[in-house]
Amino acid sequence: MKTPSFLPSFLLAVFALFNHTAGAQFPPSVSGSVHVPNSPPQDVGGVQVLMPLRYTNGSSTTLTSTTSFNGFTNPYFFSLAGSPAIRSAKIYVNHSVNQQYFGNLSCITVYDVVQISQHILGTITLSPTQKVAADVNLDGVINPDDMQVILDYVLGYESSFNNSLSVDWATFNNVWAVFPTQASVNAMSGPGLNVSYATMYNYPTFPFTSLIGQQFYGIQLGDVGQDCPSFF
Repeated sequence: MKTPSFLPSFLLAVFALFNHTAGAQFPPSVSGSVHVPNSPPQDVGGVQVLMPLRYTNGSSTTLTSTTSFNGFTNPYFFSLAGSPAIRSAKIYVNHSVNQQYFGNLSCITVYDVVQISQHILGTITLSPTQKVAADVNLDGVINPDDMQVILDYVLGYESSFNNSLSVDWATFNNVWAVFPTQASVNAMSGPGLNVSYATMYNYPTFPFTSLIGQQFYGIQLGDVGQDCPSFF
């Protein structure tokens, strides 16, 4: 799996923009990428993205795409060529399949617990992606409970974070990683303790045009310091 440093999907964006402006010459498409916010950020391949569609004729289907290296970066791409008229659509990362990248949590240490403590006390301010990583029990709040969950794992008392996450009506237990939309995570600025983000792009009324930049983060829970070798 090739995982180059994150680069804008320039050629893909140019193609999709031309696709958008060229009218009937090209069918609409949907594209984006998934990357980890670790330093340096990595745009990653091999991540499965789902796109459930509902058509105006009453039928439905779910398209699947996997991020793959195109010579510059690792985008996912959905072509809607030949598609019936679309009524609504969703786009999200398959949280079940992609947990495999985060099976080794040996890089999570007491240092991550200390950073959560300092954020709660107000001596440091975690970045939006760090706040997502800090909420290991997925209850939407950064508090001492998250510190205890990480400590129990580090000390060997627990083999998982004993959490659960619902995405598009499906529930996933013992989640190691989450894949929120970049826009929703980046909106969580400031020293607050609440954690709220979207796990999908939702189009109740689908704009039958090309959608570019449907970006996701891949964030390893507990990795508040963001130094775990996720995806590598």
